[in-house]
Amino acid sequence: GAAGLLLVAVYPFVVRDYETVPLVKLDANAPGSERRLRVTEIVRELFVSRTAVLTYVGSALQMFVIGVINAWIPSYMGRYYGLAPDEAAMQAAVVVLVAGIGIIICGWGVDRLGQRDIRNRLRVPALFAITTCVLLVLAFALPPGPVQYALILAGVLFAGGQVGAAPTVIVVETPAFEGSKFEMRVAAQAAVVQHLPELWRLSPARPE
Repeated sequence: GAAGLLLVAVYPFVVRDYETVPLVKLDANAPGSERRLRVTEIVRELFVSRTAVLTYVGSALQMFVIGVINAWIPSYMGRYYGLAPDEAAMQAAVVVLVAGIGIIICGWGVDRLGQRDIRNRLRVPALFAITTCVLLVLAFALPPGPVQYALILAGVLFAGGQVGAAPTVIVVETPAFEGSKFEMRVAAQAAVVQHLPELWRLSPARPE
């Protein structure tokens, strides 16, 4: 809306970015000199790290889980819990709220544990992903009821655990590619969230 357009207009005047790092490398044909990176070399840098590529995919799939649960849970609550639309929307809002709280809490945990051991920046989000899988599989294997709902809430609490950690994992040593790799992660998330439901023909649960 208008607030978003205003933010876009004001942002360049308020936020100052770091000076762009030259995209250059040593020229093998002229020792001691540098040359600008070709477009193909720049693109290759975005995918040269297997850790970065796997983080693109893993982060996108975790965001897909959150997106699917948030979009599907209102109609699910109406169909299997027999709730009126307003009551189902209220329960769905609690799920969305818990997911947001989980992003903050899990991000804080990854940051603290990552200070002790840098490898925890990968290990802890991976543990969150496994925990999410176990909790949600158990939840939807159970019949509707308080236990299932509690497990759904617990699952979405951990589902966003990678949101804060993923950008710190995929950035490279030089600032020149930090923004590019971050945008690649966002693009991967958008591609998965938009096209995976179409591939699997997912749709909201319709009341019987």
